[in-house]
Amino acid sequence: MKTTSILRDCEYTEISKVHLNGKILDVGGSKKSGYHELVKGEHTFHVINLDPTCEPDTFVDIEKTFPFEDGKFDGAICLNVLEHIFEVQNAFAETVRTVKSGGTMVFATPFMHHVHGSPDDYGRYTESHYRKMAAKYNCEIVSITPLGKGFFSLGYQCVGGSLPTNMLRQAAKQIALALDSFGNKISKRYQILSQRIPLGYFVVMKKK
Repeated sequence: MKTTSILRDCEYTEISKVHLNGKILDVGGSKKSGYHELVKGEHTFHVINLDPTCEPDTFVDIEKTFPFEDGKFDGAICLNVLEHIFEVQNAFAETVRTVKSGGTMVFATPFMHHVHGSPDDYGRYTESHYRKMAAKYNCEIVSITPLGKGFFSLGYQCVGGSLPTNMLRQAAKQIALALDSFGNKISKRYQILSQRIPLGYFVVMKKK
């Protein structure tokens, strides 16, 4: 599944590597987003959201206590949601609480990204943030993957959406990716600097 967003493409590539089995809580997700079918394994998703257009299974304000007992779900997924939540500690804690011990949780958030309200935009989270959160809530980090290729991808991600047609957006995206690929091949310094400006992070962890 390819989009006009480099960040979203990277997220979908990582999602397609994930195996989840059982009943999976989709925190702040949507049944219309298209990523559910990318996840491998035998699973069903239970979507929680306050937005009726997302067709949630249960209407939940994820800044408050989730209406589920401890360990109800076998795993959880939370994509591009935490940056829109002011009470992010609550959303994280409640996600962990409602997942069984040993369950896998997947989080993805943008980092180098323009402000985008849905309905608002509150934060950006680094690898250090996720490691601290995992330790605080008794989780084990499986992987933290920085997303994005470099400076040209960053530039496209910031302004590419303003291009008037999908054809132009796709062309500009491919040019940005090609320039970053070239820069990473010829320059070690470019690689190092590119790693400091990830478009986002994709995090997999397990509840202990």
